[in-house]
Amino acid sequence: MVYGPLVLLLAITAFVILPFRYAVIFDVEALTVLSVSTYLHDSFHIEDHWLERYDWFLKQRALHFYHHGHLKKNMSLSGIDTTMDKCMRTFVPVIVPARHSKQACTVPQKML
Repeated sequence: MVYGPLVLLLAITAFVILPFRYAVIFDVEALTVLSVSTYLHDSFHIEDHWLERYDWFLKQRALHFYHHGHLKKNMSLSGIDTTMDKCMRTFVPVIVPARHSKQACTVPQKML
């Protein structure tokens, strides 16, 4: 809800500056990425989430929780991609806690 006005502004702007067909494509793709991103972010904060069976999820969760302890690091697109963090030199590799451990929802240690 916080980003609602910004998302609405971008969606409307797409229709103003792009041909209708491309604006629709842009908006559908942008809303899909936003939906997946929001779902993953919320999932990182749920213990015993069904996605915990996947190693990629555990890694992204650890990166996300490191961000909670260090707000200017690992600011990736809610766990989808770390490319911009690597480009901006804000990416920090972390130790991924074991599956179902008590450390799963805490700020993980930085990898040496």
